[in-house]
Amino acid sequence: MDQPIENFTNLLEEVPDEILSAVNNVQVKSVLADLPEESEGHSLDGPDLEESSDDDTHSDDDESSSANTEGSSGEEFEATSEDSDNDSEWSPQKTKMGPSSKPTKQRQKGKPSTSSSLNERVKSLMKCDILSANGNANDMQQFAPVSTLRNKAEALAEEVAKLELDDQPQAKKDARSLIADSKQFNPSAKIVDMSWEVKGLNTLLKHHQLKAAAWMFNRERSEVEPNGGLLCDEMGLGKTLTVLAILAHEIMLSRRNAPTLIIVPRSLVIQWLEQINLHCAEKISKDILEHYGGARTSQRDAAKMMRKKLIVITTYEEVCGSNPKLKPPVTLKSPEEIEAWKEKEYKRRAGPLHKVDWHRIILDEAHAIKNKDCATSIAVRALRGKFKWAVSGTPLHNGVEELYPYLHFIFTSERMEYETFLKKYSNGLDKVLETVLHRSTYSTRILGKPIVTLPGINNRVVEVELCQAEKLLYREIQDLGIAMINGLAGTKQKQSKCILAVITIMRMFVSHPLLVEKTLEAVLDQRVIGELKAMAQAEGVAETPSGIIIDLILAVGDKVASRPRPPGDFPKLLELFHNHLMHIRQQDGIFGEFLRMNCPRCKNLVKEQEGFVVTSCLHVYCKGCFDELPDQDGKTDTITRICTSCEASIQEAGYSGDSPKDSPKKGSPKKRKQSKPKEKGKDVFKKRPQKSFKKRVLLKDPSDDEWDEPSADEGDWISRIGDRMPSAKITAVRGLVSDWVKEDEEVKIVIFVQFLKTVQLLQLMCEKEGWKYAVVTGKVSPISRDKQIEQFSKEKDIKVMISSLRTGGVGLNLTMANKCILVDPWWNEAIQDQAYCRLYRIGQPRPVEYVQVVAKVSIELWMMSLQKEKSRNIHQLFSKEALKEILGVSEDVYEEPNGGFLILSAKGNKHAQTWTQAMESGILDEVDPSEED
Repeated sequence: MDQPIENFTNLLEEVPDEILSAVNNVQVKSVLADLPEESEGHSLDGPDLEESSDDDTHSDDDESSSANTEGSSGEEFEATSEDSDNDSEWSPQKTKMGPSSKPTKQRQKGKPSTSSSLNERVKSLMKCDILSANGNANDMQQFAPVSTLRNKAEALAEEVAKLELDDQPQAKKDARSLIADSKQFNPSAKIVDMSWEVKGLNTLLKHHQLKAAAWMFNRERSEVEPNGGLLCDEMGLGKTLTVLAILAHEIMLSRRNAPTLIIVPRSLVIQWLEQINLHCAEKISKDILEHYGGARTSQRDAAKMMRKKLIVITTYEEVCGSNPKLKPPVTLKSPEEIEAWKEKEYKRRAGPLHKVDWHRIILDEAHAIKNKDCATSIAVRALRGKFKWAVSGTPLHNGVEELYPYLHFIFTSERMEYETFLKKYSNGLDKVLETVLHRSTYSTRILGKPIVTLPGINNRVVEVELCQAEKLLYREIQDLGIAMINGLAGTKQKQSKCILAVITIMRMFVSHPLLVEKTLEAVLDQRVIGELKAMAQAEGVAETPSGIIIDLILAVGDKVASRPRPPGDFPKLLELFHNHLMHIRQQDGIFGEFLRMNCPRCKNLVKEQEGFVVTSCLHVYCKGCFDELPDQDGKTDTITRICTSCEASIQEAGYSGDSPKDSPKKGSPKKRKQSKPKEKGKDVFKKRPQKSFKKRVLLKDPSDDEWDEPSADEGDWISRIGDRMPSAKITAVRGLVSDWVKEDEEVKIVIFVQFLKTVQLLQLMCEKEGWKYAVVTGKVSPISRDKQIEQFSKEKDIKVMISSLRTGGVGLNLTMANKCILVDPWWNEAIQDQAYCRLYRIGQPRPVEYVQVVAKVSIELWMMSLQKEKSRNIHQLFSKEALKEILGVSEDVYEEPNGGFLILSAKGNKHAQTWTQAMESGILDEVDPSEED
């Protein structure tokens, strides 16, 4: 007893191994006594007849249910008798159920849940707990090695015996639950090295996957609706394998049911096929039908072919196209007539996916249906199926109302309308979620251990400061935004859209100034150009990022309007000028026509490559000359201009770059070759040989289709100066990648961005630095995208993958990479979490570093605070305080009687007189949704 405690370890070392072994056996036997006895044989090969009995299969229901599955769906989900007013949402299920539908089952009653517990559950669905796995590397060392026993009870008892005494009671409950869960399979799941072998799967299940699969079996067998649910395990925990476990097990029992439909984003079709081939028996992987663009069965035979298959894989786009949009003729008046017409037309026009009565429907990345009013959500909810599953690691992005489409989808024999949901969700939804929702997180522990042991993650934020030139231009964009918002104060709806557009423009500028070319054109008036020039002339600025940005901006900025523009329709004015030229040729001959094509101010022939302006008095000017025309008072900074030739006030003017046909079509961006870095001193403004301006423009028929072809150089600042123009964020990204490449020859880096033009700029950065790269965006074809991912994985010299957040952040497995950069923040953390979870997930062998690049004193700080608020509706955020923070004003913001806002500034607003011309010049085109991939 007098022995010092620090010598206790030395005493243990002197104890014979035989005695220690005996002590351990006593501990295991003590634990084993608390576990259910096994009647199974220990062979993994032979049939398990005793465990396959019905009694075993359905025994221990209470113990086999996870904490997530306790409770029941209450009677509060009885559907209303009123039909929805949304014509496109009509389906036969609203009036009568299809052939495969079951009669309404008995509904259990449960006490209403408190709103606080509901709020906590909802909050947990809007965030990712993956960063809590940071310490799992220590747990991995602490609990290795695992038991190799093949008897479930003995193997689990051995693991429990390793724990501290205080942890053993809960671990014993976990062990009993795992044994009961294993018996949900027929034959029972076997234990192998503390993982679970299921018939039909080539891959072992982890504990949490076994429990999730058993929960899914219980839901499908339940006498209480719904016979499906929401599988919402956090990203990276292997939901795909869990789903395949119930599919494979059922199929291997030789049951021929109606087929299972798996709906996935188009980018994940190949990955699902690979996962099935990898994890499932050949009997399953050989009986799959792919139905999507490029692999679609003919419409006549599609439904018939689908019914013959075990599994059909399709995309959300295909489901949306399969659901007919019904608009009754105006001649139908009575509800009965309208309903009869809808039923008849639906049967006639429905696509093959809506003609099959599915055995099971699985939605991967199910948050694709979270918006109840979008066509995809409506089409998916119109599908007929016996068992329905929504699978998503981030089911909620904005608020509790997004639960409605999921619940509307999984309840099959009756449909809960949105009005019912609104009335009931605050008083009973929590109890329903306990029944229909399964969610494991990275903080979940089973048998005293984390459910997944990962090698660790380092998460940090790198704050960058905008240079002086960026700050000046950013402030001008804020001022222009204030002027635009004030100008629309009389119309709240338009003002709300304008506020969102201004926020997006500011986000794009912070990503890189060249993303907002048209906005820069609008703010680059003579005053701003003068301020930039003065800044550039200050001592020591020339070689700084500010000096470089100013030089390049002025090089292209001098070619755009440096003062307010008159209104004008370029195609219309050009057509009038074209007709006028034909008239001059008839009257004065070719020489008279030639004179008319000269700029009245400089007397030179107008050059297309430098841009030109057509006036309402039917003259053409060089853009630079037109901006130097004085008004009636001799001023050159007003919107009014006096024509040098006819001395009339120019009422309208059309700028060549404003033609819709003179710019790339939306959705079809100009392809850019991955060229070598430009040589120093090379003149990037040098023009290629082209047809004469006369033939290409002035004498061209405006209706000619060739107008759709954009000029190779005009209006594309990124292709002209993007490889040389710095920005705070691109500089930070370059530094991170450079350091990582130098530190580790095996490094693989994924850069996530929000805007497609940022992808272009990062490509230019990689080419200049000599880094080989892959690209994954929504504009890359699925086949090419899969090839890019494969090359990034296998080719050692491809160090970087540039990916859009929406495309690369969903469903992909990028465990080949161990570094991740997020360039642009998103509205909520759920989407951002998807990015680094592509890397930090099951199968990641190396520690992961995740860096978020954020600009100081910018819109991004507000974006990050917004993420923390978890607001349910973005539009509700436009309060006076939010606008003051977004627009950087300290003055008062007043709310108009109609709900609009008026922002007053003591300094005044330099863009107050020009915001309408700025909007007419196409500023809002820069925030087209297609730019946010």
